[in-house]
Amino acid sequence: MHHLAIPERYPEVPYPVAARAPAFLFHPVSVHLPKLRASPLPLPLLMAGLLFSAGCDSAQEQDRFADAASIRPEGFTQTSTTGEILSEDPDDWRQAPLFAGQFYVSDPAFPNPATFGADGIVTVSVQVQFDDVFPGGLRVSARTPPSASYPNGRFVSGIEVRPEAQRAGSYSFQLPTSTLANGSRGLARVLLLTANGEIVSYGDVLIQ
Repeated sequence: MHHLAIPERYPEVPYPVAARAPAFLFHPVSVHLPKLRASPLPLPLLMAGLLFSAGCDSAQEQDRFADAASIRPEGFTQTSTTGEILSEDPDDWRQAPLFAGQFYVSDPAFPNPATFGADGIVTVSVQVQFDDVFPGGLRVSARTPPSASYPNGRFVSGIEVRPEAQRAGSYSFQLPTSTLANGSRGLARVLLLTANGEIVSYGDVLIQ
């Protein structure tokens, strides 16, 4: 009988070792990204934006002022025959926002109340602070008291025109009560306007 020669031990076969990931994958990597900075607006562009915004606000305020001037009057600033203010309506003779600080009404309409008649005169005085505030000067128009023919009053344009008011100075407007009344008694609204019709100020005169 033949005996097989059995080795005392099997040859050692090295156990396969799992492949290791490269070491650099486990180390933090610093990535430097450029910092984003807000680019400031150029100064001329910034100033233009601010002026545009201010201009829009001023235009809206001027529109509201013009709307107020178109409302039917309810009160008036009472003055004597010499121009002394006896009582004041805060809505009368305000400065339009577009021209604030560039003029003022130095003498509100006087006398007020005014007497209805052919020879009656109402005076309004204005102080213009600077040249060329009102290119073309100033003019006065009015809305007459309501009547049967004109329930909302009648608009009378160009009662007096002062083209020289484009220069700095004091200017007085002489307004016939017969024109302001147009045959009716009551409150007439006097409108101070630029040459191109922009509202500058307004106030009311009682014709009685």
